[in-house]
Amino acid sequence: MAAATQLQYWYWRYWSQPSAARSLYRMIPRWRPTRIVELGLQSAINTSRLVRIAQRFAAGPIHYVGIDPFESRQTKDTITLKSAHQLLHQLGATSQFFPGDPVSTLPMVANRLLNSDLIVVAPSIDPSDLSASWDFWPRMLHEKSVVALWNRSSQQYQFESLPQVAERAESHRSSMRRAA
Repeated sequence: MAAATQLQYWYWRYWSQPSAARSLYRMIPRWRPTRIVELGLQSAINTSRLVRIAQRFAAGPIHYVGIDPFESRQTKDTITLKSAHQLLHQLGATSQFFPGDPVSTLPMVANRLLNSDLIVVAPSIDPSDLSASWDFWPRMLHEKSVVALWNRSSQQYQFESLPQVAERAESHRSSMRRAA
């Protein structure tokens, strides 16, 4: 499979399902990410679309990292580790996968994810669950990085930049100091 065609991109941008992913697809041409990290893979279809749109607009090859429980998740729509590798290989993206719960795995692999352009947090992950790992986030980002967090109240992605993520990390550190 190659990068998304113009027709595919426009279709996914306006009519793809689930509709929540549309805002993410619309923002990729603006950011032009080449290093993508996805915490909790939503589905093979969404991951494929995300990478294919990034390939269309990126200045270089795509490096994709996925952190997901894979087979240990107890849902019917689970993407297996093997099928995730096959999918990204077919797309021509360099891929790396870390099996495990994204919330607990992220602190262990944060130093391998330096200079990520785009980090997508799946809707299945509650941002409050990530609070213990906020200290690791600023080191994974650079000044043009974007974090896409799922906002449960608006049912859409909210996009945060490095200063906003650093502010979250600092507020987490200060709350930890007060608790101690």
